Amino acid sequence: MTKRRNQSSFLIVPPVINRDTWNDLLITIIESALKGTKLGCENMIAYRYLLNQSIRQYIIPENNWHLSKAAESLWNSITSCDIRKYNYRQLIKCDCANQTQAKTYQGNSLQGSPIKISRNDLIPFNQLFTAEHMTPIADVIKELEKLSNPSRQNIQKILDQIHICRITKEEDKQIYPKYGRGINLSNILSGSYKDISLIY
Repeated sequence: MTKRRNQSSFLIVPPVINRDTWNDLLITIIESALKGTKLGCENMIAYRYLLNQSIRQYIIPENNWHLSKAAESLWNSITSCDIRKYNYRQLIKCDCANQTQAKTYQGNSLQGSPIKISRNDLIPFNQLFTAEHMTPIADVIKELEKLSNPSRQNIQKILDQIHICRITKEEDKQIYPKYGRGINLSNILSGSYKDISLIY
């Protein structure tokens, strides 16, 4: 992986003023959900769902965001907007003059459909790109459940090991395995991400 950009004005994600306050509330929910998963009752599935969704809302450190070379290249050929501000189904407006060839993906389809993107076209972010959890949520939950002392500090240590990478949907389909990677970034980079070229 190449060195992270060092421009003082560059942030991996838009600045979040109240990150610590937001995360502190989420850790409270996660701590409670963890206790619920240990009860062993029939409604345990509700606690697991709460745990999963809360972890997804956790605002990870800026240095834990990554970007692939292919995603940056495709993005820059489509628009001059900031990729960090887009996700899910948000529409990307093409403001580049030249036509861009790409593949769009619907849902979990493994086969992409070739398209040409022209100036002023609108295309949903999640048909071309994805913010992929390098550290799968299921693996994060496993680490949390291993804690003999699920204190706020211990919970945050694990949550701060979550890494997310903006990649093309085409790259995403090539990543294997999708699950069971663990949360060790070095192992993930040399394993599932060995064929993905990252800018940072």
